[in-house]
Amino acid sequence: MKIYFCQTIGDGSEATPFAPVISLYTNDWRAVDARSDPTSHGWMLVECGKISNEQHIVAKADSRVKYFNVGGAMLDDTVSSLTNRKQIKQRILDRGLSIEGLTKDSTVRDILKSITMQLLNRQNPLKNHTKTHYDN
Repeated sequence: MKIYFCQTIGDGSEATPFAPVISLYTNDWRAVDARSDPTSHGWMLVECGKISNEQHIVAKADSRVKYFNVGGAMLDDTVSSLTNRKQIKQRILDRGLSIEGLTKDSTVRDILKSITMQLLNRQNPLKNHTKTHYDN
């Protein structure tokens, strides 16, 4: 599994719907939309289940794709075990997201859940989202 922050492509029509840029490189993806206005371009948090090393290298070279590198960590590894935790923190903050509530004992799963919840609540602030697919 690899995680990316991707800009959207497409024009929102039925022929070319909005999709993350990573969709140019693999069909095995699922995304959480970061746009509060679904009729305009923006970015998405994208999880790719299967992406070859070649596809990953090409995707990372695309300026519209930002790889969310967790250094090969597993979902239940803690922040304190991540060698690139400062870069992870900065990548989150660069997207206008909060790190509030995350500690050195938080897991990669907690980070992804926090980001996902923030994005879901950005899309629909009247609904208090409490569960994601990262919940056990």
